[in-house]
Amino acid sequence: MSTLIKFELKKIIKRKSTIAVILGSLALSIILFSLMPLQEKANDENGKEYRGLQAIEIKKQQSKLNDGYITNKKVENSVKEYQKMFNNPDNIIKDESGFSDFKPDIYWKFFYPSKSFYSFIIESYSKPNDFDSSIIRTMSLKNGIDFYKSRNEKVNTILNMEYANGNYTQKEKEFWLSKNKEISEPYLNGYYQGWDYFILSRDLLIFTILAICISIASVFSGEYQSGTDSVILSSKYGKSKVITAKIISSFLFGTIIFIINTIVCVGILTLSFGMDGWNLPLQLTTSSVPYPYTLLQATLLSILVIYIILIALISFTLLLSSCMKSPFPVLITNIIILFVPIFLQYSETNKLYNLILRILPSNAISFSFANYIDYKIGNLIIDLPTMIIFTCLVLAIIFLPFTKNNFKKHQVN
Repeated sequence: MSTLIKFELKKIIKRKSTIAVILGSLALSIILFSLMPLQEKANDENGKEYRGLQAIEIKKQQSKLNDGYITNKKVENSVKEYQKMFNNPDNIIKDESGFSDFKPDIYWKFFYPSKSFYSFIIESYSKPNDFDSSIIRTMSLKNGIDFYKSRNEKVNTILNMEYANGNYTQKEKEFWLSKNKEISEPYLNGYYQGWDYFILSRDLLIFTILAICISIASVFSGEYQSGTDSVILSSKYGKSKVITAKIISSFLFGTIIFIINTIVCVGILTLSFGMDGWNLPLQLTTSSVPYPYTLLQATLLSILVIYIILIALISFTLLLSSCMKSPFPVLITNIIILFVPIFLQYSETNKLYNLILRILPSNAISFSFANYIDYKIGNLIIDLPTMIIFTCLVLAIIFLPFTKNNFKKHQVN
């Protein structure tokens, strides 16, 4: 069997089309992920702009101003300092519409170096799905600040809001509140840009998935096209081991290419931005995130979800390949499955439609950790990442027997 698997794997790899597509997808990954550090921008205390690695280094130094645990006292002191600076008329300038903001010299020296931390505070105290930049100016400090109490109140607001497509049930609320209780407090703050960039841009790996699907589209249909299916099926192991070897080699090929591309993408970001932030909580990106993960754990989960989606799509591609006489319709079907959902709009009233749309490949790859999305199966409640993994594995298992059966029993010309 191992000899057959090696032979089938070589058949896939040695195709000129495979080499071109895989190298093209790798080059695209390198270009797209390299643009992130190259386009990074930062300013020093004089407002001078820097780009690329210099900008990254400046941001790292600026983040140290707010490193450490985000305690109530730390938040209170930051708000107090902001209000003190903003309430000083000498520091403020008004535009033609009467909007007040810091004067340029105050902005670059005081506000900009701590901009990400102030944005974190503003986001945490703003209403759900809102970012009210003025809220920090009017926050009451009379009775002190209880940051985590306010954060948990925001979570409760999210769970108890009225939604046009249906509200959360009591069981769903308990499920999400239970997840939130697992989040460690206080949060540890620091620089985490590299990890955040990967989580935000991981959907670019869809081009790697497409390249893999293109490469294996002819695993069975190519045999029909060349007429070698009759030779294979008339051989001793043509209806058993050869089919299994084709399937295993396709998964091996997909796994190898996916690992290489993922290592390259993550490697580019960690080499550019550094490993800083791997142990920081995901809540730094959005304080109401319900998942109790670090940025490294969120990255690994994202990669796992994308890989399982790939497994399902490989199975589906093999099924199509076993049904169709040419690789071309297989490719067209894959492109439709991968890219059409991107253009479909979520419904404001149909929850079931939205739940289905969220687990379609392109949307599933870029799922948001900040959303409180769950699926109810009887009394069981499953979060979105788990549902994506479960659905893809079930579909992969369902597709494979049909693939074997199609190739084994098709009519040989």
